[in-house]
Amino acid sequence: MSGSQTDFSERKNSEARLLYDASHDKLTGLSNRAHLLDNLHKAIQRVREGENYAFAVLFWIWMSSRISMTAWVTPPATSF
Repeated sequence: MSGSQTDFSERKNSEARLLYDASHDKLTGLSNRAHLLDNLHKAIQRVREGENYAFAVLFWIWMSSRISMTAWVTPPATSF
């Protein structure tokens, strides 16, 4: 009985690791582009649905010792 529980646990851990690796950069551990876009789409959808939800996106591009930063912030929803 314990052998089958161990096998299931190892498989579950492997699947979780594969999902993490598919959505994160191996070097930095940060979300990759696909994961970022998925989260961005979800955040935009929440705002469109009228939820009291705000979010910000910061683009940070490092080019030849110059930093170019752009921020986009959604204002919080207001109700009257």
